[in-house]
Amino acid sequence: MKRAFVIKSNTAITEFKREYLYSLASLTGRLDVVIRALIAALLGPKGIREEVIFYAILEGPPNPPLTLMAKGSELKYLPLSEEEVAKAIYTTSGGSNTWLKVEKKGLKEVMGEVISSGYKVIYLVEDGVDIGRYEFREEESYCFIVGDQKGLSKEDEEFLEEIRAVRVSLGPLPYLSSHCIIYVNTLLDRIDTSP
Repeated sequence: MKRAFVIKSNTAITEFKREYLYSLASLTGRLDVVIRALIAALLGPKGIREEVIFYAILEGPPNPPLTLMAKGSELKYLPLSEEEVAKAIYTTSGGSNTWLKVEKKGLKEVMGEVISSGYKVIYLVEDGVDIGRYEFREEESYCFIVGDQKGLSKEDEEFLEEIRAVRVSLGPLPYLSSHCIIYVNTLLDRIDTSP
């Protein structure tokens, strides 16, 4: 089952410096949250998840928005440490060709691409429809929107309502972005392998 994950970070920096690589939580506006989400999205029990596309929309200083994108189908290797992924972001932003792409686009542009590619959009939020009652279909492709530690803005939520994103809940409590992604991947894996 094809799936995409979009995490929007209100604080992750949009300029990368070598000295940031070793203080991700304190100097990068919580880029560490984004990196953990990326690893959670693309790493499966048998290696790289080829059916996954991951987007991270960075809205921190000094030059937002900036989007990181990685396609599982194009990956030959996935770093498993936050530091290694941060180095890949650093080299990509400097113009080197790595497994990550960096583009100057925000949530609306990313969602336009996702929708035109045929994905159904699901916004993971505490007050949505219980995920256990949502009917996922093997033949469909799904895009899951995940907030960071601050959540999405009112403007973002209004935009998601305009594009008719379905509000789905993993439960009444907020969870780490990476944990939400792992849960969704596990759930969809079970649907994919069910008889």
